[in-house]
Amino acid sequence: MKHLISWASIPSSDFDRAVNFYSAVTGKSLEVKGEGDQRMATSLAESDFKENIVGFGVTADPTITPGPSGPRLYLAIEDMEGFLGRVDEAGGKIITPKSAMGEMGFWGLIEDSEGNQIGLHSTK
Repeated sequence: MKHLISWASIPSSDFDRAVNFYSAVTGKSLEVKGEGDQRMATSLAESDFKENIVGFGVTADPTITPGPSGPRLYLAIEDMEGFLGRVDEAGGKIITPKSAMGEMGFWGLIEDSEGNQIGLHSTK
């Protein structure tokens, strides 16, 4: 097993706003699955348990509260400058701009449209 984590849910207080935010900053369409309070938007990355790929999606689950103090997940970003350049316009906020981590690459931190703090990691 390559990764201990197999899936991550990003909570939202306004599901449509969160879907629009992640669609805007990633430049990818998200597919909404489920109904009512159990909707999830995916396509950012789909889990593939055979290939051990970690996936995540935006969720409308009312049992998960968005905010800055929960567990922090890091998105693998190829073009961090491009991603960060779309955050403010999409309704988020840059907390830590692209910062060097030596041979581990670069990291950054944003606050999404729902108040969640999401880490970013890039090798470039």
